[in-house]
Amino acid sequence: MTERPFDIILKALEPSDVSTLLKWENNSEIWHISETVEPLSKYKLDTYIKQTLTFDVFGLRQQRLMIHRILNSDLDLTEPIGTIDLFEFDPINKHAGIGIMLLKEHQNQGIGKIALDQFLTYCFEKLHLHSVYANVSETNTDSIKFFESCGFTRVAEYKEFLYENNQYVSQITFQYVDNSR
Repeated sequence: MTERPFDIILKALEPSDVSTLLKWENNSEIWHISETVEPLSKYKLDTYIKQTLTFDVFGLRQQRLMIHRILNSDLDLTEPIGTIDLFEFDPINKHAGIGIMLLKEHQNQGIGKIALDQFLTYCFEKLHLHSVYANVSETNTDSIKFFESCGFTRVAEYKEFLYENNQYVSQITFQYVDNSR
């Protein structure tokens, strides 16, 4: 199989993901994107992963999947290159927030769009959601372009809502509505 950077799969969290997540979650350079305010401990991540093994998305109201690059045709050799998250899952009103993180070296190759497409299929076909939304800082121009290019619509702007680099900036909310059902 010829290696292509966009052969990916989404995988549920496993205990072996703790060290990878620990490195990513404790990267203070991206805390402003995820609204993280302090380092996470191995214990906290272990506990979270154990919860995901015990409770489903309906119990936790959130879900994190790992984005893996496929390294061989048997799918038994993969490399984690990012995460995609569902949060504030509301099965009654059929909507949820989403977030995506790809390692810098895997960005701008179409991988994010493929992962998001797979994730949206899961959200709409398996979880029966009607819409998803993403909150993005106005300074995160790459994410703004990404969500717009994936068919998301800008639906709200919260002025001076986020505090970044000693200043207040706006938060933009994008929404994707599945009208096919």
